[in-house]
Amino acid sequence: MGDIVFLLLIFFLVTTVFNNEMGLQIILPEESKEEVKVKSEDIVKVRIDKMGNVKMHYYTGGEEITVPVDWQEVSDKTIEILNQDEENKLIFSIIPTRSAKYEYMVRTFDQLKIAFEETGEKERISLSPAEDDEE
Repeated sequence: MGDIVFLLLIFFLVTTVFNNEMGLQIILPEESKEEVKVKSEDIVKVRIDKMGNVKMHYYTGGEEITVPVDWQEVSDKTIEILNQDEENKLIFSIIPTRSAKYEYMVRTFDQLKIAFEETGEKERISLSPAEDDEE
């Protein structure tokens, strides 16, 4: 009986396929000794709340603008913002709330990648630590 159990155990270990999740495909820049300072006006904050709603905060003409955006239109709004940026220095920072689903962050990240691919610009996307939920 013990031999049969041992053989079955070996059989299942050999024939089982383990699923490896890939996660996000992010290419990190090479390590650099120089310190880069980024102005807060050069950061587009893409906030995601617990319901999956997206708000984009950015500066134009010296004033901050907050625009609620449907997640499916994030790429269109990103292209619009990138076209306004003549110096190509804007960085898009994804900031989810703590209770936002991982799925919301991933789909927003994908929309930003689509926008950078369509404009042909080098990706400048950062993932920021989660913030506390707004009450």
